[in-house]
Amino acid sequence: MIRTKSKPDSLSTLIKKLDTVFSEFIRLRDCDDKGTVTCFVTGERVWWRDSDAAHYIHRAAMTTRYDQMNVHATTKDTNQFEDPFQHEKKYREKMVSTYGLSTVTQLEQRGRELQKFMRHEILELIETYSEKVKQLKKQKGL
Repeated sequence: MIRTKSKPDSLSTLIKKLDTVFSEFIRLRDCDDKGTVTCFVTGERVWWRDSDAAHYIHRAAMTTRYDQMNVHATTKDTNQFEDPFQHEKKYREKMVSTYGLSTVTQLEQRGRELQKFMRHEILELIETYSEKVKQLKKQKGL
């Protein structure tokens, strides 16, 4: 049998894998022991698999893309279909009431910085969040 070397995953493929496992982590982190998430923005309740991991500062900002304070479980409607202007306003109000104005302002400033992840950093984050997902599923019986 002839073996061929497999090509390593591209950075974009690794980032997609990290996005997937990070989203799962956030939704599990924010759900109760019965698997129900309370939307960070609206307070509506949904099953954790039917929720989204919504970013306060847009995902394009790599410095805050995987910052746990920047991402919270929300309903899909809130994250995907609500008027973006209203969504941003409500999300910011909730962020300020939860973390305080100075913390939110610092997060917003970090969101304007540039960052590029190295391959090994992405791989480490995938491994870290995969382990955290396993632990949360076991802890919450999901």
